Amino acid sequence: MCIGLPERMQLKQWVFTDNACPAAGDAATKLRQREEYASKELLLGERKLQQVLTLERNQIGAEVVKEEKELSAEAQRAVMFHEV
Repeated sequence: MCIGLPERMQLKQWVFTDNACPAAGDAATKLRQREEYASKELLLGERKLQQVLTLERNQIGAEVVKEEKELSAEAQRAVMFHEV
């Protein structure tokens, strides 16, 4: 029995997982794997940038439309006031 552990919970019951990386092979294989990883990271970065730019474009477009409506309403009021 281990000190500090309940009797039914022994250390030998635990399974240890080896998360170490397996040998990658020769230098050419390592280089190819790094290139593949870098390529995937670049694609993810490009997609994220595209999403951000699209969101910005939509927000700016909505603000422009809103401002145009406000200016149009002000212009109509000015014309009506001037006619009176």
